[in-house]
Amino acid sequence: MNQFEDLKDEDLLQLTKNASKQQDTFSENRAKEDDELIEQTLATMEGKAIEKFEGHEKNPAKFNELKKSLQPEVRETLPSAVVTGGANYWEITDLPSKYRLYPKGTSLQARPLKVIEIKKLSSLNENNADYVLNDIIKRTVKGIDVGDILIADKLYIIFWLRANTFRDSGYVVNFHCQKCEMKSSFHFKLNNLQVQYLSDEYEIDKELSLNNQDKIQLKFLTISDQNYLDRYKEMNAKAFGDIEADDEILGLANMLMVNNKEMTLIQKYNYICELSGEDYSTIMTYVEKFGMGIEPIMNVTCDSCGGIAPERANFRADFFVPNNNFK
Repeated sequence: MNQFEDLKDEDLLQLTKNASKQQDTFSENRAKEDDELIEQTLATMEGKAIEKFEGHEKNPAKFNELKKSLQPEVRETLPSAVVTGGANYWEITDLPSKYRLYPKGTSLQARPLKVIEIKKLSSLNENNADYVLNDIIKRTVKGIDVGDILIADKLYIIFWLRANTFRDSGYVVNFHCQKCEMKSSFHFKLNNLQVQYLSDEYEIDKELSLNNQDKIQLKFLTISDQNYLDRYKEMNAKAFGDIEADDEILGLANMLMVNNKEMTLIQKYNYICELSGEDYSTIMTYVEKFGMGIEPIMNVTCDSCGGIAPERANFRADFFVPNNNFK
């Protein structure tokens, strides 16, 4: 027997209204929760409140579940929290390459730096920089083999790790003002950096036609490519003759494919060296036009005279181990 058979029409109508009201209340509460989640998450993405947001810091699994319930256009703007081996990994949503040069579906996640990793980074010098940076990325980044990460994205990831390890993403840069000749300081923030993103005009399989009738293609270098170049230079120094190999031309040679033919690195190096000035200029113009990456230089303002000058953000010890102001 249907439990609603003895109800009058007006009673059924009232039940329907009550059910509709409950659904509206539920929807309003859900919308409020979604708005709060979005607001807090956007603040986190700007580096303002990652340590305060319980959905990320204390319960990433719940955050990911809530994220799935949002509208697709909203969900795509939010980072992901992934728990791996007891550590929280956050999705790196913004890379100079825009993920366009990685396999479809690639997603990099990284965690904040640990003390031992901070110590390693604070000991960077000219001789160990590449080894240390690659090792840190290997330890902290998931989702791809470290060797497949583009060189253009590598430095960005290091700054991302720094920004997501400390509450304050900046640090004080001391510099000598060229205008007033006084010592000054500037509070450097990561958003002061200039990031060059891969142009939407870039075509992955684009061929360039040279005046010598050859057709060439260029690829962006990865960490593995750079490691190979370093080893090659060390082991094959004699192959370049009495003149030491030019690093820029050697890197360009490793990017190069000529007429879809297999060539050794030294063959491609010699090919570039023998190009006409005009063909070489064509290649370099293309590389510069579609260059990408992060340039650790920002315009700083002197607190004495107000003069503005470019200053390089060096990987000094206090960049990775900032001083705290105790009150």
